[in-house]
Amino acid sequence: MGTPRIDKLDRNLIINGNFDYAQRGQGVGTNATLSYIGPDRFLSSRVGSWFVSPVVQRLDGDSPSELSRYVYRTYNSEAGDVNAYEELEQRIESVFAREAALKPVSFSVKYKFQSYQNIKIEIFSADSVDNFSTSTLIYTETQSVTNDFLWHEFKSENVQLTAAASNGISVRLTFSNPSIVGSGNAYESRIGEMKLSIGTSVQDFSYAGRDVAEELQLCQRYYFSMNKSVDTIGSPYNNLSTKIYAHHIVRKFPVTMRVTPNISYSLRVGGSNTYVTSSYSNFGTSADYFHIRNGNSSYTATGDLVLNMQSDAEL
Repeated sequence: MGTPRIDKLDRNLIINGNFDYAQRGQGVGTNATLSYIGPDRFLSSRVGSWFVSPVVQRLDGDSPSELSRYVYRTYNSEAGDVNAYEELEQRIESVFAREAALKPVSFSVKYKFQSYQNIKIEIFSADSVDNFSTSTLIYTETQSVTNDFLWHEFKSENVQLTAAASNGISVRLTFSNPSIVGSGNAYESRIGEMKLSIGTSVQDFSYAGRDVAEELQLCQRYYFSMNKSVDTIGSPYNNLSTKIYAHHIVRKFPVTMRVTPNISYSLRVGGSNTYVTSSYSNFGTSADYFHIRNGNSSYTATGDLVLNMQSDAEL
């Protein structure tokens, strides 16, 4: 995977830039606002009429180099209108962005388009630390690109960041000006090997700055999901209506999350779809642990107790 450069110019400020991880699975929708529905750490959106059943997914197989295994793919079963566009954005936390403040950065991404003819990059600084509800544009550039559905590279080099970049920065790509439009047409787009690094020129994409295990840990700092057995329900746990708070579940996150996350969860017993969420309540989430305990409702089945949980601490 290479030896890290001592000047850190090979460190990728983009997390999951090779799209190795997609804990949310495959996202589907014509969301007109940027939403976390696809590969880890990336917001995406699609705007324009005719977008029917678009798919946002991590695609195994076709890749821009031997280093890559996965790419980011969007597929639209019907093409948009001439004003249709798609966006892909990552928000970089201040703890990582601050080392780039007042320095030049360079960006690169590999692309493979069937329809889009333009790529625009925008770099923003958060107006307050790690709060992207309002942000300030630092840099923007639009380039015409090739849509022959072969791999090409988009570069934007020697971009000077401001002091406000220490609050956090976001990098937003917009793919626009489709050549294939209208009902009955379809096209797809693929993106891979995205990198933002400190320096006046683009460095080759590599894992030199961190390995793939560290990449997953960084993803789980912002989002973690699980769907697995956490206990076995048998006769000692039946009739919990008389044993309020008798059953506690404590799960430690694989890494400390960025902040105390927003939690959604459900529980079911055994192979049945007997959900018991209503008889449980969360009584102490932190950035390290998730705690729930039973209320005064009883189980209606025995077997494995399966917890499905999503923990969201995204920017």
